[in-house]
This record gives sequence, structure tokens and C-alpha cells, in this order.
Amino acid sequence: MMFDLFVVDEAVPPGDVARAIERLRALYSESPRVGAHQLWRPEVLRVGLQTAPVDLAVVSGQVAQIVAVVPFDREPVTDTRAAVAAWSLAVARLRRIGGLLEQPGRAEPAPVARDVPVGVLVLPPRTDAQRDACAVADQLWGEVDADVVGPGQMHRLVELAERRLVAA
Repeated sequence: MMFDLFVVDEAVPPGDVARAIERLRALYSESPRVGAHQLWRPEVLRVGLQTAPVDLAVVSGQVAQIVAVVPFDREPVTDTRAAVAAWSLAVARLRRIGGLLEQPGRAEPAPVARDVPVGVLVLPPRTDAQRDACAVADQLWGEVDADVVGPGQMHRLVELAERRLVAA
């Protein structure tokens, strides 16, 4: 799995979260199954009183998938570790009680089921400290059943959303 995180898509420069999100959004839009549904961005996942950022969500009546983009090539690494831990805690609670997806400007939040597919797009680390933080994050994401991909594997997130939409 770590190999996939280090395969870099040339369309996404290192650390460029905005470009990664736009590239992923384009892949979703190109999919006949996913492109017909709403793509929300930016959003807030609310689980009880806790909130967590979501960079992209596929919504079809209800939330079919949520995705976070995490750049591991930023300093200080402690900030990345803290953000990953908080996000993972929110997703762990989501897995227990469900949640809501809020989007600025929308009156009604969308319900998020406990078993919603959760994707994480990792922008690869460059230093040993960043790689260590990525390894810890990978362990946390495994505990909440998140699908973790690198820039070269974005199509896997689209495929997971397609399967969820077909099953619904």
C-alpha cells in the first residue's frame, strides 16, 4: 500500500492540495455513474459536537462517499499529525453513530451513514519525519476502514464511489 502513496501523478505537483482536489473532481465528473450526482466541496462533517473537514463528497440523496486530501510534505509535521488524529477520531465516531455533512450556503445538511465509504488522498511525504507521520496516519485510517490512495491512484476513489452508487 505504501508503494501507491509514492507513485506520483504528474498532474498534481507535490503539496498542491487545491490541484489534487480539482484533479479528483475532474475524474469524478468524467465517470458516467458518479458525474450525474452532486459533488460537494468544501464541506464539514459533523459528528455530535465534533467537526472535521471534508474536501470532496459524492451526494446522491444521501452521502455516497467522503474524501479528505492530506498533504504530508508540510512542516511542521506535528500539525499534520494533530490534524490526522482529530480527523480520524471524527471518522471513528461517525462509524459508531453516523453524522451530517454540512455545506456553506445549504440550509439542510445531508445525513452520513455509519458505513459511508471514506477516502483519503495522500500527497506523499518527503522527509523521514513526514514518512513517520504518514505511517502513523495509515495505521489510524486502517482502524476506521478508510481507503487510502496516492495521487497516482485517484481512480480507485472514483471506482469505490461508483460501486456505492450502484449498490444504493
